Formats: sequence, C-alpha cells, structure tokens
Amino acid sequence: MILLFVGAGGSAAVDAEQYPTTIEFFNRLPTDITNDPMFTTVQEFLRTKKEDGQPIDIEEILWELDNIQNYLTLSSNSDTIGGWCMMNNLFAQFSNVAVRPDGFPSALEGIIDSYVEPLRNRIYDLVHDFYAEPLDTNQNNGFTIWIQLLQQLQQLDPLIEIFTTNYDLVLERVIREADIKVATGRSHDGIQTTLKSTEWNDLIDTNGKGRLTKLHGSVDWQRRNGDIICSPVYTGSSRHHAILYPGLKEEPRDSPFDKFHNYLQAVVSRPPVTAIFVGFAFRDNYINGILSYLSPGTQKIIVNKDSSKPDVPFQGGTYTHLDEGLTEKTARHCISLVRNQVHGH
Repeated sequence: MILLFVGAGGSAAVDAEQYPTTIEFFNRLPTDITNDPMFTTVQEFLRTKKEDGQPIDIEEILWELDNIQNYLTLSSNSDTIGGWCMMNNLFAQFSNVAVRPDGFPSALEGIIDSYVEPLRNRIYDLVHDFYAEPLDTNQNNGFTIWIQLLQQLQQLDPLIEIFTTNYDLVLERVIREADIKVATGRSHDGIQTTLKSTEWNDLIDTNGKGRLTKLHGSVDWQRRNGDIICSPVYTGSSRHHAILYPGLKEEPRDSPFDKFHNYLQAVVSRPPVTAIFVGFAFRDNYINGILSYLSPGTQKIIVNKDSSKPDVPFQGGTYTHLDEGLTEKTARHCISLVRNQVHGH
C-alpha cells in the first residue's frame, strides 16, 4: 500500500493562481477585508511575533480570531473564574483594576457579533470563491504530471490511499482522467450526486481499492437533511457546507470528519510501504499526531517547494526531501524511490 498525502502545494502545482496556498490566499485578500479594523489589529499583533519580512498566512489570522473569540467568551461567562471575577468586579478588591459589571457581557458579545464573526465569515466565503472554480486542463503541464504520477504509482502498487486537506476538486479530476482504482465516495442516482460517508465505516477496504479521503471537506459538499449533496453552488452561508475551514484544527467530532481521521489512523497503522507527501506543511497538530505513528520502516518522501527541511512528526524523522515542488523531475525521482522500495520488499 502507498499512502499519498496532498496539501495546498499539490493543487498549486497544477495552477498556483487558481488554487493559492495559505500565504498566497493572504496576499489575494480584497481591500474590504485587509482594511477591516479587526483584521488590521490581528495583523499588527502577528507582526510583533515575526521577523522582518516573514510572511503571514490566512490560517494565522483565523487562529487569532478564534483566540479572540475564546477569550471574550470566557471573560463574559460567569461560570469561569475570570468571567466571575470580572462581572463581580472582584479584581478591584486587591488591585487598581476596576470594570463596570453592568453591560460587560453584552459589550464583549457585541465585539464577537459585530467584528470577529463577520470577518471570519467573509474569509470563509473566499474559500469558495478561490477553490470552487473548475480546473482548466488544456495544456496544463501540472495536471499531466499528476496523472502520470498516479498511473505509475498504481503500476508499482495497486493499492493507493490518497488523503488531502484541500477543498478543491483537482484530485477528483486527476483520478478520473488517470483512470486509476481509487474511490471518491461519490454516488450518482441519475438526479443528484451524494457523498456516501458510510464507505469509510470499514477502516480498510478489503477489495484492494484505495480511497480519496478529504479530511477537511470539499467546496462542493453541502449538508442537506442529514446527507451530503455534491453541488458546486455556494449557498451563501458557510454553515450549510461540510468543510473544516482554515483555522484552529482539533480532533473532529462531527461526521463525516471523525470517520475520515479514523481512516487515516487505520491506514497509518497498517503500515504503508511508502508515504508520499506533496505540498503538505505539517501544521495540523491533530493530523501530525496521527502521522507520528508511521512505522520507521515506511519509506517517507516529502515533495514541497521549499529549500528548508520541514519539521516532521515521524518517528526517527528519516525521509527524502524533494524541494523543487511537484515537477516532471521530482515525479520521476518519486517513482524511482518507490520502485526501489517495492522491489526491496
């Protein structure tokens, strides 16, 4: 079995303009967001934590928005020690700090309702604007490289398990065009396409057919009457879509994301002969925790466009780093490494 894990850099290799990474996403934000007072405040805070010229990405902005909301929520909640002290003005008993308890909770809630949540929702809307556009495959060299890579990998090992944190539909298109045996979980009844999340109930497919598991969801997944309908139309409200949007990531407890992460755990535990990571930044702590259980005997290949070595969670930390991103050259190198590993087994 081959584990293929694809991050934002994997789609950017196909079309960097259409499918931006988190840093590129930040650079393409419209002025109504970059001029927002909450946004500029968070950005100013992040600048104090970085060296000159070090970039900020959109996930860092969303992380801090979550932190602000959590802080304000706790401070206005009398069930917490901080909120109880604040609303009863108890700090004034032993310090020079005094607050006006009357109106304090509603003032903090007003900041959340008027600034934090609207800014977060506008950023979420951009996820659909950026990643829902259909891929133009005409004369697309990156798309061709992906097809050839998957076809050659399956020739070496018929079972490929693909995981991605990307929202776009690049991998679905590649799988179809490459005509490889990887299921996407989509079922069409002649009227509409539905995601059959029950396909992930069995943690390992006994039919020898791998799956595409979208750990953070997809731009075309809509929640409707308990089902997930595949439709490219944005409803105008992020809450109607089955997506774990950029920002703080913890252990998912909602279906189908709990199933997807459990499936990753099962595949990692099997273990695969080779694990290939394309354009993945290893910044999701929960996913990193799962990947830390990859067997030391599993060959690990990291393909990203960065000369600095990534901070990986693997036991022993041994891996091959191809730092030019996904190109014809690195794809050939990947195939050569996998071939040697498979023949060695």
